[in-house]
Amino acid sequence: MIAGLLASSAASGQDPPYPYSGDRIFPACEQDLADYANNRNATGNTFFQGLCVGMVATTFLYAESRPDLFKVCVPKEAEVSQAIRVVVQYVDRHPEQLHEDSRRIVLIAMQQAWPCR
Repeated sequence: MIAGLLASSAASGQDPPYPYSGDRIFPACEQDLADYANNRNATGNTFFQGLCVGMVATTFLYAESRPDLFKVCVPKEAEVSQAIRVVVQYVDRHPEQLHEDSRRIVLIAMQQAWPCR
């Protein structure tokens, strides 16, 4: 079945969708925020919700420990849920970037929200 999908995308001249593109990940981020706000366990696509939280939490952690490298100065009182909100708001303002690598989008969103001065 997978070979058939790959063959059909090759025949049509289109690349298969990038697994970490923003259009696949960020709807799950929005669902994660809704679940968190309603104090419930994940209700959407838990795989992509986990990818969202993992990417944001990892970027958050590394940005806290290496602001010089990541060019992000996370406020001391910030939490991962706030970082997810920052990313979702960024994507809402820049839907033209949804086809791009979501890991890059996460970093750019945090850089714009929490720049080092």
